[in-house]
Amino acid sequence: MTVWNPNGGRIPAEENAVRTKRFSEELQERGLEHFPVTGFDPESDHSEPGFGILCGREEAVELGREWGQEAVFVIQNDEMVLVSCAGDEEPEALGSFTSRIQEEFER
Repeated sequence: MTVWNPNGGRIPAEENAVRTKRFSEELQERGLEHFPVTGFDPESDHSEPGFGILCGREEAVELGREWGQEAVFVIQNDEMVLVSCAGDEEPEALGSFTSRIQEEFER
């Protein structure tokens, strides 16, 4: 999960960096195990640093809402799903997480 560019907007990189640091601190306060991850769009050069978080889907969506995110990626049993934080859309199945990672390493 990333906390960059809340509510679908764009904010300066410095502000995004501060948000990321504050988010990491919140995850620590909540006792949620997390690790750095950079999300990216393979069709463009856009990427955003964030975290992989060990938590349930509901908690991930709650965090996404709190931090102004439109959606979060949820990975469970190797299946990757895009889940709307607004709850107004059906989750979008994206297939095997392992397959996606392997494809990127092969590029």
